[in-house]
Amino acid sequence: MMSRVPPLKHFKSESECRKYYDDVYCSKPIMTFDNIYVYFYKDKFDDAFFESNNHKARDKSVFSIKRAERIDWIKYVLESPNVKIYKGWDRNKKRPRKDRRVALLTPQNYVVIITILSKSKAKFITAYPLEGTRSLLKIITSEKW
Repeated sequence: MMSRVPPLKHFKSESECRKYYDDVYCSKPIMTFDNIYVYFYKDKFDDAFFESNNHKARDKSVFSIKRAERIDWIKYVLESPNVKIYKGWDRNKKRPRKDRRVALLTPQNYVVIITILSKSKAKFITAYPLEGTRSLLKIITSEKW
């Protein structure tokens, strides 16, 4: 059984958070509880730690303290056998994606999304705390992984 979620991390700046992400996540893959190596790339930082000023535009223009504080939760979720796992959604084709995996940590309602590249390899896409029940319902009514 895994311990409680890691404490929130407080960064002085976006650049300090970016350096932490590079040092901790991009330096070596993290193995999930079910033996998939998840690789992290520097170009995914903005997806994971920025939010859109305009949700419809999906512009990722604002550094998110709320997301950054939970940076250590990414590893925790990937390694935890107690999270619920669902197939991701292809918003363009309006159907589940066989290669996209969404891990949901409850009751914190925090998600980590990866793309499966092979049986033992995946790429980190993003992670964030869910806002509101609509997003949560979309995930929990999706196909289980």
